[in-house]
Amino acid sequence: MGSVAPAADFVGHTLRVTAERFCELYAPAVCRFAAMAARSPAEADDIAQEALLRAVRRLDRFDPLRGEIEAWLWRIVANVASDMQRAERRRFALWTRLSRVREVTIESVESLAIDHIDNQRLLASLRLLGPRDRTLLALRFGADLDLSAVGEALGMSEATAGRAVLRALEKLRSSLEVNP
Repeated sequence: MGSVAPAADFVGHTLRVTAERFCELYAPAVCRFAAMAARSPAEADDIAQEALLRAVRRLDRFDPLRGEIEAWLWRIVANVASDMQRAERRRFALWTRLSRVREVTIESVESLAIDHIDNQRLLASLRLLGPRDRTLLALRFGADLDLSAVGEALGMSEATAGRAVLRALEKLRSSLEVNP
């Protein structure tokens, strides 16, 4: 894509552009990028919206001495697309793991929960948990990380991660008992 019309006037080191003007100038190009990067029209809309929101929120941080505004914007759009695709892969990995039918060789809280509960019911109960508990369970069982890796990902010790995962599993079990 060629250069888009300049979105701002620079006076010294100060950027003067309104959010509306910025969106008027760049939204069509961002939407085209998102449509090509996404796997569905809904995902493309999400990427474009989130990228424009991030850019508008950070307009005051743009430094013209470090480069062109277009390059800055495209880094934001590419990062949003990448973030959303990573999130989709994590959701898909969790779904795949939870929907697998497998033989139980060692009975544990995890294997009993996964093997004896309908997938839709399990996912519905997971969604009722708080963000931290969902993250813990997604890392442990969706991403199939051991407790050490879960702790490292969340900035906690292995022992703390183990206790947090057990508490999240207990909340999930309680939720499944309450919402049969």
